[in-house]
Amino acid sequence: MIELTRDDELAILTLKNPPVNALSPDFMEAIIAGIDEAEASDARALIVTGDGIAFSAGANLFLVLDAKAEDIAAGIVTMSHMFERLFRCAKPTVAAVNGHAIAGGAVLTCACDYRVAAAGDAKIGFSELAVGVPFPRWALEILRFAIGSQHVRDLALSARNYSTDEALAMGAIDEVCTANELMERAARAARRLARVPRKTYALTKAALLAPAVENVERLGPEHDEACVALWASAEVQEAIRRFLDRTVGKAAR
Repeated sequence: MIELTRDDELAILTLKNPPVNALSPDFMEAIIAGIDEAEASDARALIVTGDGIAFSAGANLFLVLDAKAEDIAAGIVTMSHMFERLFRCAKPTVAAVNGHAIAGGAVLTCACDYRVAAAGDAKIGFSELAVGVPFPRWALEILRFAIGSQHVRDLALSARNYSTDEALAMGAIDEVCTANELMERAARAARRLARVPRKTYALTKAALLAPAVENVERLGPEHDEACVALWASAEVQEAIRRFLDRTVGKAAR
């Protein structure tokens, strides 16, 4: 479900869960394991990219439909751990956004220190509210940290999907290039960040992220418990069903 490779001093984590790298529990556990392995290695930086038409299209909503509350709770715990793990990785992290990055996929993008996207028809967006599901606390704070106050409200509440150029203008993406240049440009950014001494980078990054971490702790587990209750509620389950009918033409796998 993932592939972890090396390019000299860089670790490259490729998401490989076709067709759109949807985030299932097993897939998210594999991503966490890949981040752990990359951070424990002698790699100086980590690049995260996707295989196929999508970086990641977010949570596998088919698995959420009619799921038990305890299974939804376990999935949100795993998702939040994945977001936190990438966001707080001590090494420089670069997202090489090869295609669509939607909902949880957009959060993964924003959890990286630098974000390069391939130009084209791909969309980037935080569509959680369009689906009808609330943001877990780590997703909210990563969005708030990465985007800043000017656009975070629109991105979170409007639930629109944006072109790469629009995402660049709003700060969700740092750089747009051709698809052929994507990995080269991501590697260039990663090597630039990796020139900083490791402990200096890690200390500075941890201090920079501290307010977001404090906000997550302030929201407390009660926020995610409320998310679980809503994800499992009849109203939100019906909203997910309507969203799948509208977007993929079916509400069952």
